[in-house]
Amino acid sequence: MAMKPVAADVNIIKVGAFGDVFRPWSPEYSFRVHLWKNQRKTEEEVFAVEANLMKSNILDVPRFIPVDFADERAVMIEITDIDEQWDIKPELKIQSIPISHVMHSPENSVTFNLSTYGPEDSFFSPDIDVAIYQNPEKKVRLSFKPQEH
Repeated sequence: MAMKPVAADVNIIKVGAFGDVFRPWSPEYSFRVHLWKNQRKTEEEVFAVEANLMKSNILDVPRFIPVDFADERAVMIEITDIDEQWDIKPELKIQSIPISHVMHSPENSVTFNLSTYGPEDSFFSPDIDVAIYQNPEKKVRLSFKPQEH
């Protein structure tokens, strides 16, 4: 079976979402999406910072995403779906990491802050879908529901 050649500037990056457990009495929930170089040490550092400093866990299995360093487009991280009770400011629904940051730093991340409304006893953990891409035709998806406290 012949292997397709890979362009020298295309790198495989890992992506994962991290967050704390959901507290049903809180009308807010934050999570981070990290991109890191596909290196064991870098991955261990990302997980250690999240576990020890942020007190958070991985929310979905990390995925691989091809990133073309010759392409000037940024890597986009977009919330594509959340429960209707939850909201995020429209200007924060899509965030980006410049390709130069991805190229020169072993790890990058963005944070999403969600808020909800309604009576305190009606808060529930949100279902969240996130798309990560440099090329819109090659989206990688993360889908998760934070564990409740």
